Amino acid sequence: TTTGSNLTASDVVVSENAKLTDSAVKVTNVTATNLEVNQGGLEAANISAGQASFTETNVSATSLVAENLTATTSNLTVTDVVVDNSTKLTDSQVEVTNITTTNLEVDQGKLEATNLEVTEQTKVQNATVTAEQANLGEQASLTDSTLTVNGTVTATDLTLDNTSTQAQAVEAENLSLENNANLEANTSISLTGTLEVSNSSVTTVDLKATTINIDSKGTVSTSGEVETQNLNVDNSTFTSTGEVTVSGAFTATNGSQVQANNLVAENTQITASQVEVKGNASLGETTIDSSSLKVAQDLALGNTSINNATVEAKVVDIKGNVTISDSNLEAVVTTINGTKVNLSNTEVRSTDTTISAQEATLENGTFVGTNLNIEANETNVHDSNLSSVANLSIGANNIQLNATNASAENVTLNATNSLDVSNGSLVKAVNLGINASNFTGDVNAFQYTTGSITCGVNGAGCSDLYNKINGISNASSEVDVTKILDTENTTQIYSSDTASSIGAAATGSTPDTDGTITIKDEETTDTEELENSANRSANADADTNTEANSSVATDSEVQTESKTNIAIIATKDDETNRQQELAKKGTGFDNAFDKDLGDKGYDSYRGIEKDGVELFPEDKTPSKETLDEVREAGVANQALPYGESDESFRSVSKVNINAVFAAAREKANVDLTDSLNAVEQANRENSEESQVSESDLNRTATTGEGMDPTRPYGISVGDYVNTVRNLGPEATQVLVETSNDFGIRSQDRDYKAPSIQTVGQAQTCAPATTPGALSICFALGSVELNPSVLNLSVNSTATNVSIPLAPTSGENK
Repeated sequence: TTTGSNLTASDVVVSENAKLTDSAVKVTNVTATNLEVNQGGLEAANISAGQASFTETNVSATSLVAENLTATTSNLTVTDVVVDNSTKLTDSQVEVTNITTTNLEVDQGKLEATNLEVTEQTKVQNATVTAEQANLGEQASLTDSTLTVNGTVTATDLTLDNTSTQAQAVEAENLSLENNANLEANTSISLTGTLEVSNSSVTTVDLKATTINIDSKGTVSTSGEVETQNLNVDNSTFTSTGEVTVSGAFTATNGSQVQANNLVAENTQITASQVEVKGNASLGETTIDSSSLKVAQDLALGNTSINNATVEAKVVDIKGNVTISDSNLEAVVTTINGTKVNLSNTEVRSTDTTISAQEATLENGTFVGTNLNIEANETNVHDSNLSSVANLSIGANNIQLNATNASAENVTLNATNSLDVSNGSLVKAVNLGINASNFTGDVNAFQYTTGSITCGVNGAGCSDLYNKINGISNASSEVDVTKILDTENTTQIYSSDTASSIGAAATGSTPDTDGTITIKDEETTDTEELENSANRSANADADTNTEANSSVATDSEVQTESKTNIAIIATKDDETNRQQELAKKGTGFDNAFDKDLGDKGYDSYRGIEKDGVELFPEDKTPSKETLDEVREAGVANQALPYGESDESFRSVSKVNINAVFAAAREKANVDLTDSLNAVEQANRENSEESQVSESDLNRTATTGEGMDPTRPYGISVGDYVNTVRNLGPEATQVLVETSNDFGIRSQDRDYKAPSIQTVGQAQTCAPATTPGALSICFALGSVELNPSVLNLSVNSTATNVSIPLAPTSGENK
């Protein structure tokens, strides 16, 4: 024991206790069972003690070996420190090259070491620890401290509490950061267990852990690869500019922000959070609720439930059962393939959308894009809007469209069993194709330019649907619009001079003074006045020497030698003359909207009734309700509109009738199967001024000018065209009798006189087998000539057999 002394020696050996107080001791070697130095200083080459305790002392040594080491408010500079049990440094400054201890406790102060090796437990509080390499043992905790390691920090369980740590790398089983702790690992963090980040931050390049939990506004940022079995982000932020692979579950909840370059997970739950992936994402079985998921490239999902969320990707590929509600889905290509697909209150914006499922249900949905293709055994679409896609195709065993707008430029509905369109649904298309075994619902839900249908012969509702779709498609679709000639003289065909010229060219006769051209022979009688004002086909009569009855003959059952006479009535160009004719005839149906006639014209056809109900009561403009009533009665197809201008309205009735006459007169030797295109070509070459130009149709569709004056004020051109197309037989007869465009009175024709009458219902068209060819259409039983029945036929060049174009026996004659 020394007090207030100076001691210099080579070797000091004390068998029991050595106590130095306020002394300066310089020795080469000191050995003691217990060494206690209070104040003063100790300088030695080697210090060996069972218990070594330094208080307010400066210690300098090459080697310090002890079972236990305690330093309080001291300064220690030692090359090598080896402590068998515990090392406790309190408010001290310790600088060592190598320190090895079983347990290390640093409270305040600073520890600097080249190599720090702790085998069991490390506890650091309010202190600074620096090292080149640091192994902190099985249990290591740093609180309110700083740890700087130029190399690798290793530990079994490492806890950083309000501690800032910088290291080249961290290797541990479990790593926990809490209370604003911060860890920066320059290269990697590799854990065999769990990373817990709570209200703290971690920055590294590569991160590997069995489980990564980030909560309480924690932040993890990586720039390399992230590999984990489970990634859970709760009210926190996870950002990776590299690859993130989650072999198990990925969850982002409670306002979390997740960003990754590429993200792969086995199953995913995103709740009230935002996830953004710069590249591709494959998320497995996925639940997204009140969240946002944005993927720059491809997104692949398994069984999926999305609610009140926004999902965006370049390509979305979902395989499995899918439920999407109150959400928005946006992609270039969307493919959904599952057993059950249920979309409700959802908007899908995708250039191409394909839904394949056993059962697909779309409720209160909206689809926007180019192509929408739905293939399912059961497809139920209700209260939805599919009208913002260009091409719509639905194929299913059963298709149900309920209160749905399923309109597109091209619509195809293939129902192997049943098709149901009801409750205000609308299917509006330029090209409409339907294939169904049976149909239920409202046939008036369909609006189209061209349509085709295959429906079961005995299927429920198929007859009405077939008539609805096929009623006018032939006349409107089988003329190639690119072959319609553009002419400024469309209406000249309606002048008396032109009509007389047509008649003269067709018959070789000279018109009478009143403009009537009559074909007569020895036993002729005037039997039929055929209005010529839209007779495109009559002009095709290039051979003026052809006998008028080449294919127009009396019924074989009528034993008479009389030839049928056709009278062509020219339009009176003089309006005064026209009205004089009307006044002279005194009955019939005048032009209801002729400004010179006023109400008188309308009154002339009031009183038309159906089942005791007046179809045209006080209002001069037929209402939608009136047209609906009229629609129920049926149609004579000559009155169906061909296009959208006055001229094209007229042409449909004239072309369908007169093309038959022209074909019968001039094309008796034309084979129907191969040469219908020649009929159209002859029409084009010989009656150019009766053609309707494509520009006429476009202008009329845009402005509404040139429409039938019976179109109600305020109704659009397209709606009116579809309304007229949807009329039935009796309704169209009313329209024929009242319309100034193609009505019986429209060309001063006396409907009481022998004339073409609209008494038939169904239209028949010889199909055009050549693209762009003109269909020859006629209405069965619609032509009545006095005194005999007219048979229309075309001879086949292949067999020289006359093919009848109308029935020759029975009441249909």
